[in-house]
Amino acid sequence: MSPDKFRALHDRVSVFVIDQTQQSWKHFKNLSDGSKFAVAAIFGGVMTYGGLTITGQINPSPVRGPSQENARQQNQTKQVATKTAEQKTVASDKVETEKTVTKTKEAPILLPDIEKRAYLKKGESLINHLKSRGLETALIYNVLNKAKKQLNPRRLAIGTPITLIYDAENNTLKKLVIRTAFTKEVTASIDQENKLIIDEVDIKITKERRYAEGDIKESLYIDAKAKGLPDLAIHNLTNLYSYDIDFQRDIRPGSSFKISYWMHTAPKYKDQEVGAIDYAEFSLHKQNFYAYLYTDSKGKRDYFDEKGHSVRKALLKTPIDSARISSRFGMRKHPILGYSKPHRGIDFAARRGTPIKASGKGVVERANWYGAYGRYIRIRHSNGYATAYAHLNRFAKGIKKGRTVQQGDIIGYVGTTGRSTGPHLHYEVLKNNTRINPSQLKFPAERQLKGAELKNFHSYRQKVSLMVDQKSHKTALGQ
Repeated sequence: MSPDKFRALHDRVSVFVIDQTQQSWKHFKNLSDGSKFAVAAIFGGVMTYGGLTITGQINPSPVRGPSQENARQQNQTKQVATKTAEQKTVASDKVETEKTVTKTKEAPILLPDIEKRAYLKKGESLINHLKSRGLETALIYNVLNKAKKQLNPRRLAIGTPITLIYDAENNTLKKLVIRTAFTKEVTASIDQENKLIIDEVDIKITKERRYAEGDIKESLYIDAKAKGLPDLAIHNLTNLYSYDIDFQRDIRPGSSFKISYWMHTAPKYKDQEVGAIDYAEFSLHKQNFYAYLYTDSKGKRDYFDEKGHSVRKALLKTPIDSARISSRFGMRKHPILGYSKPHRGIDFAARRGTPIKASGKGVVERANWYGAYGRYIRIRHSNGYATAYAHLNRFAKGIKKGRTVQQGDIIGYVGTTGRSTGPHLHYEVLKNNTRINPSQLKFPAERQLKGAELKNFHSYRQKVSLMVDQKSHKTALGQ
């Protein structure tokens, strides 16, 4: 090695020594030229000398050869590239951070709408109710005019829920919700074009099948209530069998009942409604009366007995509930005239104002004052039958000559008009204008299933009967 090259290398060598006994680094600058050269000669190699580990490092020098200059330039290029990449990464992270911040600003947390619900009070109209809650008169009439098809304010019952929904940000009214039925509600809202939108919406409900059975010891109502049946379910049960059973007189100790019915729940309003009876059975005087709710191939639903005969008959056995027979069909001593004469009907004693039902579908032949009968209604039915109702306190709304009524419609209310000693209903059944004993009438079923329809019914009946037997078994076990 020439003296010039050695001198250049000598000046660029620093030596670091790690003392293995003290485990610490020491920097030795004043090593002999030979030691420096020895370390430099291996370009950063490691040597052991006198118990010391010697590491050589080539320091930067202003004097460089061509190869060293190329290495330096390459090193600088790498460092610039690395620095540029780092700067791009930092810049990218900054942009992403700014984007995140921007997105956060564009999507603020939305507050939930505010719902305020109140209920229609007795004697309160819908208009007055909405005015009392701050709605402008013009808006109210606009809603009522637009919702004529979906909403009849006069038919809203006491306790109808009415909900106002407000925007939580600016406290402006967003929607008006009026519940019009157990499963329906009408909504009114303003769209983005400031137009009033009226919708009729189905309320979500859940359905649950319930079952009850029991012996009748006192009355159907008392014993059914003891088994947990709601009033409406009991009422529907008596109506279902009103063609065959007089619940005031035919029920005796030893009678029993079974019933399967649906209970509907509306979670939104936290209330319930009694649904349809899908099976019922009465054991009465060693005779069983069955009723299955069956939907035929045409989608028509009705109740049928175990033979596929319609439970519905042309006439009800009794046209009034909660009444006792005060006078039967036949000869009797007249309570006012004082002598015996034929009594061509049945008298039902009941409180003044008790509703009276049409025994069957027909046309009102007369609804007026009729001598000793007082206020009187006569209805013409099919097959030459007619029914008459006397001593009424008043007629139901809309009842007049020529009006068509359906079986079970309310036609009037118990009174004591005409030749009468107290509130009661005088009830007559006529066949070809001849009065006959209502208690001895047995009407054929309105419909009888046949062929494939009867076969489908029996298949359905067997499934329902199996379900009822399982429920009955669990009830007997107290489950």
